[in-house]
Amino acid sequence: MLITGPLYGEDKLEAYVDADIYVLPSRYETFPMGLLEAYACGKPVIASKIGGLKNLVINEVTGLLFEPGNVEQLANSMLLLLNDQNKAEKIGLRGKRFVKENFTIEKAVDKLESLYEKLFQVSIYLLGKSIKKIQAINREVVIILAGERSWSCSL
Repeated sequence: MLITGPLYGEDKLEAYVDADIYVLPSRYETFPMGLLEAYACGKPVIASKIGGLKNLVINEVTGLLFEPGNVEQLANSMLLLLNDQNKAEKIGLRGKRFVKENFTIEKAVDKLESLYEKLFQVSIYLLGKSIKKIQAINREVVIILAGERSWSCSL
């Protein structure tokens, strides 16, 4: 096991290439770029079952999830992938495919354009209306208008 601290550029890429597995034992994560980078390098991932990690790691498919703070479960997951090269390779390849299918620059641009279009439509709809409250719940925006029912938009 090698704990390097922060790495950048080619040093970071070399570490991914040299690694057998990528482990992210976080207690809080929103959108971990390191996990996507490990996927892109075809590395099997082990991550805490929390926040954004639950949405990016498909357990037993693109990686392994463990309960935060459960050191025994983490250790067993690491041993499983280190001792079963075939399983580790399959998980790594599925993670690589997952990134290629979901996180290309084209997909990011399409999602951003779609978001801007929805925001534009919402702003036209709300023009001149009296807004009582705006809430963001998961990937949905809920707008409560004065004297009317609520209105929502999925992002």
